Order: sequence, then structure tokens, then C-alpha cells
Amino acid sequence: MHPSGSVGATAGASSSTRAVEMRSRASEMDLETRPFVTDRKVHRTPHSTGNSFRRIGQQLRLRWSLLSMSARIICALCLPLLLIHVTVGTADWLWGGYQKTLPNVATSSATDFAVVINTYKRPNMLREAVQHYAQICGPRFGVGQVFVVWAELDVVPPEPSTFLESAGTRGVKTPAEVHMVAVAKDSLNSRFLPIERLRSDAIFMVDDDVRVDCQSLRQGFWAWKASPHSMVGYYPRLAQAPRRRQSVDTVGAEYVYHSWPMVFWKSRLNFILTKAGFVHRRYLTIYSDPSQHPVEILDYVDQHFNCEDVAMSMLVANVTRAETGTPALPIYVEASVSDQGLFGGISTGSGHMSQRSRCLTDLTKVYIQHGWSPPLDRTFALADASWVQHAPGTWWQHRPSNVFEWFALENVFQ
Repeated sequence: MHPSGSVGATAGASSSTRAVEMRSRASEMDLETRPFVTDRKVHRTPHSTGNSFRRIGQQLRLRWSLLSMSARIICALCLPLLLIHVTVGTADWLWGGYQKTLPNVATSSATDFAVVINTYKRPNMLREAVQHYAQICGPRFGVGQVFVVWAELDVVPPEPSTFLESAGTRGVKTPAEVHMVAVAKDSLNSRFLPIERLRSDAIFMVDDDVRVDCQSLRQGFWAWKASPHSMVGYYPRLAQAPRRRQSVDTVGAEYVYHSWPMVFWKSRLNFILTKAGFVHRRYLTIYSDPSQHPVEILDYVDQHFNCEDVAMSMLVANVTRAETGTPALPIYVEASVSDQGLFGGISTGSGHMSQRSRCLTDLTKVYIQHGWSPPLDRTFALADASWVQHAPGTWWQHRPSNVFEWFALENVFQ
């Protein structure tokens, strides 16, 4: 054979051997980087995981390089805020909770509470309210009784059982008792009349268009048990002097009514609305007794068909001030609350906030004329008055019970 043929054959064999070795090595490398299946579980090697992170890093660098300078600046500013938000949120989830700092000056032994629903000519909404509080929440969440204040003088109150016929038990074996309270006068003051069949000292006053989540309702009851002589609820409010004046005095006694935006901004409050709030039963007796409470207050409420909740807050502040030397701390409970009357109730009408400010001013003057102290002349820190305590406790962590609370901006600049 020709020498060159021998050399060619040798070279071909050598080349073939190298090709086999390269394929074998590539196969080994492929096995190193590919996941393998064992017992139906996919495992990845450390080398594979490292490659994945590198690819993610390359993609992020590529996307960053495509951003404009202004977009990069915005991202650079937002990233620290995002990190702070995540850090604070995590800390709040781990260490926040209920009643971390509120004083237990007087506790109640009540094991359940009564729900008093204020309603007028809204049968469907009333039925839903009764079913929610008596049957869906019911005894499981502390509801022992439900009373419906019936002010339709020309209509016979329906039987209590009719409210629960179509609801289904939804896991509640025994619904709370339901009672109709027919009143003799169509008045907002009627919601604060003493109730004969009432068993508990704890009363949850609520409008028929407000639904407090059952868990939140129970938290509110626990907060009331810790401070039974305070007003406890889900709608905090602030009454303060207008901006043009430094303070409220006993001569002018002018007030401006503020909702959640100003409560949040100033981190202060001084009363709770009874559209969804807990009060002690004794305040019903005091409110309705002319020998203990100025009758002019009730006349004012009847004349303006408004502000009975403001009057009750003023009464609680003055009664507790007379007993202890300082008004009782109003307790705000962050919760999940839906308000089905947002677009059709009294509080949504034009000029509502201005009317509430006039109520505060006029009612304060009546109380002062009768020798009472200015009821809402003191404000309290929102952090101190909140049943839900946040960690680390920054002012911007507080939240309203209903997102629509943010839109009550009418009196913000007064």
C-alpha cells in the first residue's frame, strides 16, 4: 500500500476518535446542566441554578440599558420606597396586633352584645342587615340579640322570623334573637331610647346600610370590653377649631367637622360615629332622660334631622369627664366595612360636611349654656386610640375601614 494511503487512514481514524471524544464530552456537559428525574421529582444541579441566575442578570442588565435616563432615575427613586414598604409591611405582619398599648382601665365581663339597627323604609337593605348580623355573624361572633328600631308609624312591623326565612344558616346553627322595637315618634333620637329586653351592657349601634365583617365585629367587641365606657367603632372623626383660630374657646365654641383624610393627616381624633360603633347601655338612659341631658339637644336633632351621633359622642365625652376628670379615650378599630348607602344616604348629600360643622358648633353652645364643659375640646393621638397597633408604628400605616373614607375632602382646608 502507498505510504500516503496509510497516513490518510491513520489521520481519518484519529479524526474519528476525536469526534467521538468531543461528542462524549458534550454529552457529559449536557447531563451536568440538564435537570434529571428521580422518583418523579425534577432536580437541578448547582451548576444549572447558577446559569439560571446569570441569565436573569443578563436579562435585567439588557432591559436596564434600554431605559431612558429619566426612567432610570424614576426606578432608582422608587426602589428604596418599595424596599421600605416591604420591610415595614413584613414587620407589621410579624409584630403588629391588637391592643398592644391600650390601657385596661376598666374591663367588662360581657360575653355577648346586642346589635341595634337603625332603619327607615328600606326593607331589602334591612333584611340583608338582619341576616348579616343575626345569622351570618350570629352567636359565633358574639351577637346575642338584634333589635330593629322601627319608625314607620303607619306600617305594622314585620315578624322577626321573616328576616331569616330566605337566608339559610350558612354554618350558624342558632341565629341571634331578633326583636322589633316600634317607636312612637319618627325621630333619629329614637335609636337611643332604652331597650327593655336588652340583656347585655354592650350595644353595637349600626345603620341598615353598613356591613361590618364578622371578624372585625368581634374585634370591636373585644376592644369595647377593654374600655366599656368609651365609644368604640370604625368611623373616627375630628372636631377642631377652624384654621383662622388657634383654639376653641368657651365663648365662640366654633368647630369644623373632619372625616378620615384630616384624621389621618393630623393623626388625631376625638369622637367615633354611631353609624357603626359600640356604646354602653347606660348612655341610652342618660341621652333620653331630660333630667340628665338637655332636651334642647334632642329638639335640635329633630329640627335638623341630623347629628344625633354627634350628640351621643358629646354626651359620652362629658359624662366620662365628670366621672374621671378626663374624657374617655375613643377607640378606633381598623376593619373591613362596606357602606351600601354611599351613593344615596344623608351623608352623601351636598353640604353635608358644612351642616355637620354647624351641628358641632350649635350643640356645643347648648351644652355650655347648661353648665357642661366643651365636650370635644380635647383630641387624642390616633396611634394611642387605635385598637390595631402597627409595627414599627409610623403615622402613615393607619388605614380607614372603608376606602371611600378617603374622598370626604370637603372641609380639609377649613
